[in-house]
Amino acid sequence: MKNLYLILFFILGMMACKPKPIEIEIKQADPRLVVYSQYVNGGYLVVSLTKSFPARLPGNIIDSNGFHLDSSIFVNNAEVWLKGANLELKLEQFESGLYACENAFLNDGETYLIEVIESNRDFTMGSTQKMKIVRFDSVAAYSSRTGTNNNTDVYYSFTNNKNEENYYVVNYFTKKERELIPEKPDADYIARRMLQQNVSFDLLTDKDFANGKIQVYKTISNNYAGDTLVLGLSNISKGYFHFLEAQKRAGILFNQLTSEVINFPTNINNGYGYFNLHEPDIRILELK
Repeated sequence: MKNLYLILFFILGMMACKPKPIEIEIKQADPRLVVYSQYVNGGYLVVSLTKSFPARLPGNIIDSNGFHLDSSIFVNNAEVWLKGANLELKLEQFESGLYACENAFLNDGETYLIEVIESNRDFTMGSTQKMKIVRFDSVAAYSSRTGTNNNTDVYYSFTNNKNEENYYVVNYFTKKERELIPEKPDADYIARRMLQQNVSFDLLTDKDFANGKIQVYKTISNNYAGDTLVLGLSNISKGYFHFLEAQKRAGILFNQLTSEVINFPTNINNGYGYFNLHEPDIRILELK
């Protein structure tokens, strides 16, 4: 009993001596440029430029509809250049934070550099290879009802290139509301859709194929409101594959406030994001 009293006295003494919480001011990292790119068949390149924001965000930027970001994060009036061995093209701004070039005819396997010059003349650069296009062998989309659920199902198949180490992404570009998709979507429409935040995608490597073929049939939504669906298949670099792996782990790219810390790979010097030049095989499907 004497030993029990000693233990209790020790615990109470420790509690009494517990120091008050100390407020620690953590210095926020300086904003950096965030670069994303999308290359579309026919030589159309779109680059998105924004600024990173600190973990301590002013106000409430998240609601039930997702993120509403202040316009101050978009980078305007920058110089954006695409450069290669025999190429130098300037991208023109056509919308807040968006820059485009319509004649970026690139060669598979060649390395290209993105260069951004901001108002303070700081340079942000990143380089990547132009990836070969890989096409679907077959693709289809269906709408079915199970109880109160309106299911959206997709099927696709394609062939693997056995002579190389390959990484693929299949994107599902869905909308929560009905959207009128053009009968013949132009490059600008496709690029805008592919730059939108998207967490519905499949990542595949060589090990997912059997005899050089893959077939996938899956339900991608139980309450999809639209009557059309956009699918995109891309052959991507290993670095961008790991970037998308991190994005999938995070759930939503910006939403790291209550989840584990995710370190996103980047190929941008002095910045964030990922510069890539994969060329997608785009299919616009009506749900049957």
